[in-house]
Amino acid sequence: MGQLTIDLDADTTRRVTDAAAAAHMAAADWVAAMVRARVNAEWPTDVRALAGAWPDFLARRTPAGGTGSGLRFARPSTSRG
Repeated sequence: MGQLTIDLDADTTRRVTDAAAAAHMAAADWVAAMVRARVNAEWPTDVRALAGAWPDFLARRTPAGGTGSGLRFARPSTSRG
């Protein structure tokens, strides 16, 4: 296992130790968990594969040259055919 030394100001050190204590963890374990969560912040492959799976998603982009904020909500179809 690799080791890393970091320098923290007193306030940050206190916050880390308080958060670790609240999680019932050693400060080093808590920091390691936070680093892992941050650097592994990628969606799993099976979740990424779902991109575009819902063609009737409510939000759609305004066409180029359109007006508005860029996001519009589609209105439900009123036809009952």
